[in-house]
Amino acid sequence: MTSVTNVRGVGKALGQELSRRGIKTAQDLASADPGNLAAIPRIGPRRAQALILAANQAVAGGATPAQPKARSATGPKPKSGRAEPGKSEAPAPKIEAAAKKPDAEAKARKAAKIRAKAEKAARKRKEMEEAIRKAKEKLKAKWKKEKKKEKERKARKEAEKGKGKTGKKDKKSKKEKKKAKKK
Repeated sequence: MTSVTNVRGVGKALGQELSRRGIKTAQDLASADPGNLAAIPRIGPRRAQALILAANQAVAGGATPAQPKARSATGPKPKSGRAEPGKSEAPAPKIEAAAKKPDAEAKARKAAKIRAKAEKAARKRKEMEEAIRKAKEKLKAKWKKEKKKEKERKARKEAEKGKGKTGKKDKKSKKEKKKAKKK
């Protein structure tokens, strides 16, 4: 029987975790439920399906202890569910169909997230534009008010300068009129 650590994608730490959970051979891994595997830490739904596929290949073609190559940060992601040439592809359609569903859901979530961010940015932009518009209106109103007060001050000064002696005569004449009425 092939050890679970001889399955492509299963290292020492993952092999220990799988053994602890009762999956000790590649045959056990090949017959495991993807949902149960996904519950194990560091194994998601896509990796669970890839491990099952690799276990099926290891059981069918014998054990070849091949670890996955480290991928570069800019290199393409490895494609899970790809069968070796000449090997049986019976379980692959189920795995690929199940793998495509999470991909589509992930893409939809990502698109929704992008739309939500764009909408939020648009709302913030409108709020900022509104705040700037209000600030401009407030400054304009303040400027008009100050200009009006300045005109009133100038008008009062002109009125005080213009009254001079004539203003005093008018006051006397009013006083005289009051006295005249009282008499």
